[in-house]
Amino acid sequence: MFVNVLNRSKTQDLETRIENQEGTLSGKAQIWQMNFPDLKATHTFGDDRKVIPTVRDVTPKIEKNSFRYVFLAHSITILHLRLE
Repeated sequence: MFVNVLNRSKTQDLETRIENQEGTLSGKAQIWQMNFPDLKATHTFGDDRKVIPTVRDVTPKIEKNSFRYVFLAHSITILHLRLE
């Protein structure tokens, strides 16, 4: 299952609870996130390593088939969650 979140706030991280209604969360997830402190930064030819996504594996603490996650200010995040 994929969850896509865009946090448009310039300064405020967004903590939320992700609740799953169908199936059981496995407790393993992969996070794809794009975020950069300078809102005017661009990804350009010759300077294509400045604004790049990060990818990491996480093990969220599952409680009642849900978990909490903090989405960074002015970021786009894709959560790849596994169901059992």
